[in-house]
Amino acid sequence: MPPQSQFPSEAHLLHRRRTLKLLLLNCPTCISTEDVMTHYRGLMGRNTVECVKWFHNGSGMFIGSGILVFDSEASVEEAALLPGPTIMGRQVEVESPMGGSSSDKGSELYLWGLPPSAVEEDVRMYYANAGLMRLKFKMTPDYSSTVGAAFANFESPEAAMKALEMGPPEIRGVKCCVKPSGYQGEKEVCIRGSENLTDAVLRKQYAAFGADGILSIQWQRVAHDQSASRRAFVCFKTADMASQALTLGNFVLGDEVMEVFQTGKRFKVLDKEGPASESGTDAVPVPTAVPDTAVPPLSGTPPTPSWSGA
Repeated sequence: MPPQSQFPSEAHLLHRRRTLKLLLLNCPTCISTEDVMTHYRGLMGRNTVECVKWFHNGSGMFIGSGILVFDSEASVEEAALLPGPTIMGRQVEVESPMGGSSSDKGSELYLWGLPPSAVEEDVRMYYANAGLMRLKFKMTPDYSSTVGAAFANFESPEAAMKALEMGPPEIRGVKCCVKPSGYQGEKEVCIRGSENLTDAVLRKQYAAFGADGILSIQWQRVAHDQSASRRAFVCFKTADMASQALTLGNFVLGDEVMEVFQTGKRFKVLDKEGPASESGTDAVPVPTAVPDTAVPPLSGTPPTPSWSGA
């Protein structure tokens, strides 16, 4: 039976700052709250865990992870240096909710568009032979449900790239999306156009970069724009390809101009995924020559976006 949280003051405790929390990852379905409490009581010699919250997906199923709330930052620092509990031969992993070091980013992929019923085991099965180390689902602010996105950490940057080349997983008939995690500004361009701008159009436009030249395409609709324009964030395999795309500049599709932008340094992958949004996005227009017969490009700074997902 999946574990259940058993703390009457859970909501109050979960609102505490992140420095008092640790994530539990790679948990088997048979893990229990008592397993965790006993583990840390035995290693630390006292009761330091004030709350254990188990994570569930949109269908109410345990996803294989949870969060601990400790009584002090000193306890968190001590617990972070200890191994997590071992349940039925599986080592539970412990991590800060603020994420790992920046050096881990090269080994991390970001998945989005996961179905509400997705659980950790679904992703682990897909990457069973790809060196997947740990998986961290994005949760709602109150930790009540997943939001259809997750971070997958692999044993090395090379393993992450090979996993990326496998393409996105399909879970219960839903084809998910995947791209390298973190800031990809040097490899990424933003292209603004109408509803006629599609994945197929972009792949044809940059076909000279090879079949694997484009790693991922994410879409964004622009709020308060009556022309129904939208943007595509295209992540290329190399920074040189992105540079070439910027040099090629705007292109014409039918009687419309598709504008090419350079993404700003504040850009983050989560900005483009509705529920997982954390901050704004900068996009810097790239001035290029446009044929006289083409519709002139829109001017000014792009309006504040409203993310609609991939």
